[in-house]
Amino acid sequence: MDDHHELKKLKRRLNGLGLLGVVIVSVVVWCVGLHPRRVTTQKLAERQQMLERALKNQCVLRATYQERLAELDRQRSEVAKLVSRVPRTARESDFMSLISEIAGKTSMTISNFRPQTSQIGTVIGVSQVRISGMGTYSDIVEFLDQLRESSRMNRIVQLGISPLDDTRERYSLDLTLNLYFDIRPVQVTSRVQ
Repeated sequence: MDDHHELKKLKRRLNGLGLLGVVIVSVVVWCVGLHPRRVTTQKLAERQQMLERALKNQCVLRATYQERLAELDRQRSEVAKLVSRVPRTARESDFMSLISEIAGKTSMTISNFRPQTSQIGTVIGVSQVRISGMGTYSDIVEFLDQLRESSRMNRIVQLGISPLDDTRERYSLDLTLNLYFDIRPVQVTSRVQ
């Protein structure tokens, strides 16, 4: 919402500069029309420079406003993508299917999948899941990469990788992660100062 507030401030400044330009032009026209003998070439040149600076400032502000607007659109798009990865309910069984699919692609063996705790906060719900498995080191890395890029928003809270034997060909994976669900809109109130 800070970007939205800043965009409003930029819009007000642009409107103010536009009004300033009209006032300046009106004053120049009045001075030239009523007092043509008093206005010297030097004063006209100074006024012209002042108007050119005001116009340049207005162009810079407009460009800055357009850049901020484009950045805000990009951020809104990113938020929409993230929100699309968060279901309304925890749906741990759907996530288990996703884990099984990812494990199958990477030759990982999942030996344990345990949903632990779920809690609903003021903005988002979090369900904690513990996963145990085994595979080669490259399988584990590939599994974690695909988990990060999966269609379900999650965050690794705890990760343990240890060799199963002295050859270090197979490793055990112990993973605890948070699954996010039930995003609720946050109401923003503006403060009057």
